[in-house]
Amino acid sequence: MSEENKKNNELNDEVSGLNEEIEETAEAAAETEAAEDAAAEQPEAAEIAEAEEAVEASEEPEETAEASEAAESVDTAADAEGAEETEAAAEHVKKKLSVKAIIGIVAAVVVIAAASIFAVNSKDWFNPYTKDYVDVDGITIGEIADQMGMELSDFLAYYDLPEDMPESTPEKAAFYNIPSGKYAEMNGLEFSELAELLGWDESITEETTIGDALDKTKLSNYVGEENLEAFKEQYGLDDSVTGDTLWGEVRNIVDTKTKEEYEAAQNPTEEPTEEPAEEATEAAADQATAEAADAAAAAATEAAAQ
Repeated sequence: MSEENKKNNELNDEVSGLNEEIEETAEAAAETEAAEDAAAEQPEAAEIAEAEEAVEASEEPEETAEASEAAESVDTAADAEGAEETEAAAEHVKKKLSVKAIIGIVAAVVVIAAASIFAVNSKDWFNPYTKDYVDVDGITIGEIADQMGMELSDFLAYYDLPEDMPESTPEKAAFYNIPSGKYAEMNGLEFSELAELLGWDESITEETTIGDALDKTKLSNYVGEENLEAFKEQYGLDDSVTGDTLWGEVRNIVDTKTKEEYEAAQNPTEEPTEEPAEEATEAAADQATAEAADAAAAAATEAAAQ
C-alpha cells in the first residue's frame, strides 16, 4: 500500500470517530429534553398530597361523623357554661365600676368644694401685703373701717391702698402699704419735702410704699441723731446699731417690742405690786413732813413778831 492510501485511510477513521461522538451527544441532549418535559407534566407533590387527603376524607366512616357531632355538643355546652360565667363576671365588673364611679363623684365634689374654699380664702391665707410685717395690735383694717363707719372699699380708696387688700390685713401692714406720696400728704408735707427730710434718693417715688421707703431710711434721719441713744435704749438695741443703720434692719425688733408692750397694757396684773404701795407711803410721809415743817416755820414767825 502506498503512503498516500495509508493517510487517506487514517483520515477516514478520524472522520468516522468524530461522527460517532456527534451522534452520541445528540442522543444525550434528546434524552435530557424528554426528561424535562415529563417532569413538567407531573403534578406537584403538595397537590398530590391534598388530593389524597380529599379522597381519604370522602371515605371516612359514619363513626367519625358521629364523633364530630358529639364534640360539637360538648363545645356547645362548654360555650353555654362559659357564657354564664362571663355574664356573672360582667355583672361583678359593673358593680365594681359603679362603686368606683360613686367614689369618683364624691372625690370630684370634694375637690370642687376645696377649690371653692381656696378661692374664697386664698387672699386671707396668702396675703401678699403682710410680707414680714409684725402684727402689733391684732387689729384689722376691716375693724378700723367699721369703727370709722366706712365701707372697706372707701377706706382703701381714702388711703390709696390696693383695691384687693383683704379686710383681714393687720393695721400695721396696711400702714406700711400706704404710698409715700399719700403719707406726705397725711403729714401736711409735699413729697419733695418728706424726701429731703428723710434723705431719700431718686429711687423712692410717690408710688413707693412707705414701708419700702422707710426700710431704706437711715435711723439718723428717721429718729434723729440726737434721739438715737434714747431710741436704742428704749428698744434694747446694742452698739452695733448706729445712725447709718437702716430702719429696715431694726424694724421688726422695734415692732415686736411695741407688740409686747401693747399686749402687756391689754392684760395688766390683777394684784398691784408692793413697790407702788411703798412709794405712795413714802410720798405721803414726805408730804406730811413738809406740811409740819411749814406749820412750825409759820408759828415761829408769828412768835417773833409778837
